[in-house]
Amino acid sequence: DGKGGIYNFCKQWVITDKEIICNTIHGFKMMLDLREPMQNRIYWYRNYDEKNEALLVKRLLKRGDIFYDIGANVGFYSLLASTIVGLKGSVVSFEPNISAFNKLKKNIEINRRVPIHAFNFALGSEEKEGILYSKSLLPDGCASLIEPQRGDYAEKVRIRRLDTIMEELKLPKPDFVKIDVEGYEVYVIESASHILSPENAPMILIEMTNNKKTIIDNLSRFGYLAAELYKGKWYRIIDPEKARSRNLFWYKDVHKEKLGSLIWKTSFIL
Repeated sequence: DGKGGIYNFCKQWVITDKEIICNTIHGFKMMLDLREPMQNRIYWYRNYDEKNEALLVKRLLKRGDIFYDIGANVGFYSLLASTIVGLKGSVVSFEPNISAFNKLKKNIEINRRVPIHAFNFALGSEEKEGILYSKSLLPDGCASLIEPQRGDYAEKVRIRRLDTIMEELKLPKPDFVKIDVEGYEVYVIESASHILSPENAPMILIEMTNNKKTIIDNLSRFGYLAAELYKGKWYRIIDPEKARSRNLFWYKDVHKEKLGSLIWKTSFIL
């Protein structure tokens, strides 16, 4: 698009070997490393690439809500949620990659907003240690626990079950959960059945690139319905395996009043 063309032209004139603090269009600041492409784009656009997903979070979260950011990276969604939930709400962030976690902590300190409780471990179906593979020492959001081909760097990380740490740390039950863990999503879901099975379970925004059928079967078994993003709008999709968007939004009947007209009735393949 036009903005993309301007970005590609102008970025060549900007010094990229430094960190810089910038204001986003959502009202919070971020310390960004311009050497990393994702953070470089946030600097230029003052927004994240997933602008429609960000708007979804802004529309559905309300003051006093609890937001879980699973795979928080440098903290865009965590900071976004913190501008909404207020002092009566809370943001809980999980990020196993140490370089991303350190940048997340810096971004929390810069903003001094609602307390964001950040934890430096992964979530999964077993309590164990794992190897996180990445192609860069910079926090690029692409580190994976299951794909060694992601790069040359390997980092030993701790993996915890969500149900275990919620009880252990007395964490509040979430109203909205964002999950983006580069293929490990199915194991996060398996560790969260205690919060997903009740009727008043949280809404979920999840990246689905691996084990789609298992994720779909598990969430459908808990009574969830799926919506996909298409041309800036969210559509109810009957068969999530055919979804065109990589991120799917999952909700239950109990959420429909809050959703209002946000979800269009049917998704047509065009």
